[in-house]
Amino acid sequence: MIGFHFYNPPAVQRLIEIISFPQTSPNLVQLATELAQRLKKSSFIPGMSQDLLEMVILFVKSLLLVTK
Repeated sequence: MIGFHFYNPPAVQRLIEIISFPQTSPNLVQLATELAQRLKKSSFIPGMSQDLLEMVILFVKSLLLVTK
């Protein structure tokens, strides 16, 4: 799994945060970085934090609620 965080407004901001996880394949991270470059964006990969992990869990739970 990998995530992109586009900063607002995405059409103006050139920064993309690439969110990867310990299980994320290095090839997928490379592919995401290349995609950001093709989109003419600058990317960075932050370290995994407890807050980020909790946010992802809440997001997934909210998706599950919406799809029920």
